Amino acid sequence: MIGFGQMAYSYSLNKEYSSEIKFASHSQALSFNNRLDWDSVVDPDTSALEEAKESLDIKHTFKAAKDIPDKDSVEIVVFSCPPSVDKIAILELFPNIKGIVLEKPLSNSLDQVSSLREYLKIRKIKAQVSFLRRGDEFISSLSNKGLEDYIGEPINAQIIYGNGIRNNGSHMIDLTRILLGEVKAVLFSKSSTISNSSLEGDENRTFILEMQDQTLVSGFPLNFKNYRENSLDIWGNKGRIAFTQEGSYFQHWTTRESRFGLGFKEIDWSSPKIGKTNIGNSLDILYRNLILHIETNEPLVSSLDSAIKTENLLYEILNFKS
Repeated sequence: MIGFGQMAYSYSLNKEYSSEIKFASHSQALSFNNRLDWDSVVDPDTSALEEAKESLDIKHTFKAAKDIPDKDSVEIVVFSCPPSVDKIAILELFPNIKGIVLEKPLSNSLDQVSSLREYLKIRKIKAQVSFLRRGDEFISSLSNKGLEDYIGEPINAQIIYGNGIRNNGSHMIDLTRILLGEVKAVLFSKSSTISNSSLEGDENRTFILEMQDQTLVSGFPLNFKNYRENSLDIWGNKGRIAFTQEGSYFQHWTTRESRFGLGFKEIDWSSPKIGKTNIGNSLDILYRNLILHIETNEPLVSSLDSAIKTENLLYEILNFKS
């Protein structure tokens, strides 16, 4: 594992988070999977390395990947590190890599992403990207028109996110692609006065996307200093569904005869269906799927090619000029 921060480990220490999300960190998914022998952590922070050794009994902990022993035996690398890390330089150290897991953002530029894709293709290394909603079996059941069983034909949608579009906004945009298909165009984008974001160079932006079927999706940032929310709210001609609390919960409403106009419909607020998605198991599913893909060529649920489409959209939104 390259990087031992929040997504790699620290989220699993948050008891409330872990009570909602079974596999809150890569460390939990790796430790749970009996097909994987996780024995090395690389991080420039000495205290992180000590934590990995003492809490998880990791055999090899180093500040640099070049110091990992038995490089020929390494078959999977997990990149849970800042996008600035040179992933190709690290992979060059390991001659027998079969697969990698990538946290997003994938890099700091589209050129870097393209170079990584070509490098992986040449070496035949399989890449799974940690867009967690793609490992959510409930969300997957709604793709390819499954959503219409809940809300009919989609009309429009709204994304709410905070702490950076490349950080949390990317997850909601990727969820939009899963449920509503591919984006035709970025119609509008404007930088927000909400400046806080955890990634260097990231922004909070208000934006509008046009999907291939002409459905419009608006995106609005929140200030996490007030409260935290990352959500996708979709209206259809037969109902409405909102994925809230990081996409871990959903609320679904059907329609009824309007009380305010004859011949019209309205959302039936009196009887929402409230449920949990399966995002808590997503990391475990992503790892199991990667192993299956390496062994049997089972399709990846969160491939690099798909993730690059989301990454391209992020750069289009960030670089939009009216």
